[in-house]
Amino acid sequence: MAIAWDLDLPIFVCSMLRAIGGRKKRASQTPQAIPVDPEYQEIPEEELTQIQRDYLRPLDEQLAALNYRPDCTYRITNYKNLGKNLVRRYVNAGDSASCGLKIVELKVKVGDAEAVKTSATVAFTTRFTDRKVLTTCNLPLKTLRDQPPGWVVQECRQVTRIAELKRRHEVRASQMGPAIAPVRGAKAVFEEQRREHRKLSEYQLERGIYRLAPSGQEYEPTDKAWARAVLNHLNPFARRIVWQELVLSVLVGSALPLLSDRGDRATAQGTFGRGSSSNDALRNDGADCGGLWISGGHHRGELRLGTVLLDHADFLCAHAYDGGLELWLVSL
Repeated sequence: MAIAWDLDLPIFVCSMLRAIGGRKKRASQTPQAIPVDPEYQEIPEEELTQIQRDYLRPLDEQLAALNYRPDCTYRITNYKNLGKNLVRRYVNAGDSASCGLKIVELKVKVGDAEAVKTSATVAFTTRFTDRKVLTTCNLPLKTLRDQPPGWVVQECRQVTRIAELKRRHEVRASQMGPAIAPVRGAKAVFEEQRREHRKLSEYQLERGIYRLAPSGQEYEPTDKAWARAVLNHLNPFARRIVWQELVLSVLVGSALPLLSDRGDRATAQGTFGRGSSSNDALRNDGADCGGLWISGGHHRGELRLGTVLLDHADFLCAHAYDGGLELWLVSL
């Protein structure tokens, strides 16, 4: 029996190889530099814009329910091509864990099209008397960095409720020994952040994740870091899963091949008229295939629905009405 040849797989493999092979070129065109010495700028509460206040309000309310109050708000001003950022530090007078909220606005431009994405990450951090550090965060993507000895990071990508994130942090912190109280005030926070940034960056140099730029003032991601980024992109478990989108993708991916196969069986019985762009012509000229209307002769192209691509049909038409949705496979 002859095996049907399908070009989808080699096209997909070539696309992936092109994406992976071109990462160094894209990285050189848009360098992402991490400063050796970050520059911090405090943002007084009264200087926050109304948009920023509206964005922070629901997060402030969730943390207030846990008795956490804002301690200081600031931004890091010398991050290169890593988006605009806003960091807010929270403390609880009766808790040894501090909380950090980081908001990043990243603009991506391809040709004339520009997209803006805003993401927020919450992290609880406890420091212990033996200099160990525990951080529990809900960063939506798996980190590219390695953690220095004594630093424990719990990545809870699927946790969006701050109370649940705090609960998981407390469970692990209770197993790690006596904790110390967090520092307070912008000046003390900036000193702590600089010290820990230096330790973390030097460890990335040792591990080959960073390299020092020729200027000596910035770190640049190495090929090892870019390779991890590509693997994270291909790994569905390295990012936060939106279950509604996943269920919809599974349903569409499962149903459309079955519809296409039913269409092939219907057209194998004979050739029908091509029909026209009107729904009435499709209904009159097509073949009734269990609720799926087929028009045209041999299906010789691809089925396209948005960004979904399948074989053995030319085009998918849809018509919505009060009673539901009707679909037609049309051979162009």
